[in-house]
Amino acid sequence: MIYWELFYVFFRIGLMGFGGGMAMLTLVEHDVMTHGWTTQSEFIDMVAISQMTPGPVGINIATYVGYTASQSVFGSAVATFALVLPSLIIMFTVCYIYDKLSQKYSNNPYYKNILWMLRALVIGLIGTIILSFANSEVFFSTITFGIALGCFLLAQAPFYVSKDSHPWLVRAVTILSNPILLLIFAGIVGYVSFS
Repeated sequence: MIYWELFYVFFRIGLMGFGGGMAMLTLVEHDVMTHGWTTQSEFIDMVAISQMTPGPVGINIATYVGYTASQSVFGSAVATFALVLPSLIIMFTVCYIYDKLSQKYSNNPYYKNILWMLRALVIGLIGTIILSFANSEVFFSTITFGIALGCFLLAQAPFYVSKDSHPWLVRAVTILSNPILLLIFAGIVGYVSFS
């Protein structure tokens, strides 16, 4: 039955597809073509529509393929649920284990050190991504470096402004550190500087 096939295919993709929706597109394409649910040109159209619609690309493509393969809304719901189910199972398991360990070892210094090191690891991984973007292709002038530094400082400002300081200062920093406003500001400055 088509619903079991959809569930099996997208559950396997959700279990093995690390790296987000774009990384799992090759798995989806291979399985969709193998089962004959769409043609190559239809799959390319699905990817384009999935990127234009709100939400993660992987979930959008699963919903689209599920509907196309089964010609029903239930098929799209099955494919979407099957794609998300492995992540739900893994996260609930990790949260359960973390909760049990925290209750048992909350005062254990070794446990606290392990969590502290994991936090440092995550910060290091994010810093590695930032440094990989910080190359001569991105920062080809002092203007682009200044924009990046200014946006970074504005984004960090709410963490350092005291709630006891002037209310207008807190409000101004909160408004200025809005990511959407920072993107618009950087785009305007880039357009004016390099056009």
